[in-house]
Amino acid sequence: MEYTAEQIKDLVVEACLDKKAKDIVVIKVDHLTVIADYLVVASGKSTSQVKAIANNIDDHLSKAGVEPIGREGIPEGRWAVVDYGVVLAHVFNEESRKLYLLDQLWSDGSNVTMIENKDWHFCIYAALHNLVNFANNNCMNNYIMYENVANVSNISSYDNYHNYLIINDAKQYDFVQVVLSVGKIRQAVCYELKNGEVLVGTLTEPLFSLSERLILMQDIEKKVNEITDKKVYVTFDTDLFVAISKCKDDEKAGNLKELIFMRNSARM
Repeated sequence: MEYTAEQIKDLVVEACLDKKAKDIVVIKVDHLTVIADYLVVASGKSTSQVKAIANNIDDHLSKAGVEPIGREGIPEGRWAVVDYGVVLAHVFNEESRKLYLLDQLWSDGSNVTMIENKDWHFCIYAALHNLVNFANNNCMNNYIMYENVANVSNISSYDNYHNYLIINDAKQYDFVQVVLSVGKIRQAVCYELKNGEVLVGTLTEPLFSLSERLILMQDIEKKVNEITDKKVYVTFDTDLFVAISKCKDDEKAGNLKELIFMRNSARM
C-alpha cells in the first residue's frame, strides 16, 4: 500500500509520542521546497533518548510497510534524521535543537503545528470524559452513549483507562457493547435515528491500510446487524465521533449520515 505524505507524517508523530519526545513540531514545507512535504522535528532529553526516538520511528513505520530512504546521525544521538522522501524526521538533543534552530529556518509563520507530547490516546479519552457525562445527562431517548471511565481524575495513565467499565442502560449495552466487542475498538458512540438507522462513531487502534479499515467496518456493521436490520453508518474519524456524541436530533443526525457516507465513499 502507498501512503500519502500526511499519513507518513502522522505515523512519525505517533512514533515520537510513543517514546515521550519533547517539543514535537510538524512543519509543512511543500510550498517552500521540493525536498519534502513535511518536516517533523522533535527533541530528546539525552543522546540515548534521541537514538531511541529515531529507532522507534524506523521500527514503527517499518511495521506499517514504510521504509526510509536514508538514516543519518542516529549512533551519535545529537541530531538524527530519518528520511522518507516526502517526510523528513529530525530528532535533536536539546543543545543541538537550540543551536540549529531548524524550526525557525523553515517556518513562514503559518505552516507550523505544535504536537502535545502526552499519551495521545489518553488525552483524547480524558478530553471526552466531560462531554460524555454531559451527553448522557442531557440526551433524548434515542441517544446512545458508552463511557468506560469511572473517574478520569483517578486515572494516571492510558493503561489504567480500560480498567473501568460503565454501562448506562440495556439499550446502550445492546448497540455499543456489540461494537466494543469487535477487535481494535477502544471507544464507541452510537445514535439511532427514528427510522432505525444507526450512526456508529469509533476511536480505534491505529489502522495502517484501507483493507484493514474496510474489514473492521464490515465487522462492526455485521455485529450491529445482529440487533437491527436497518442500515448502519460507521466512521473512524475523531471529529465525527465527537459530532455523533453531541447529536440530539434526527436533522443533525441525517447530515452526519450523509457526511459519513461521502467520506467513506471517497476512501474506497
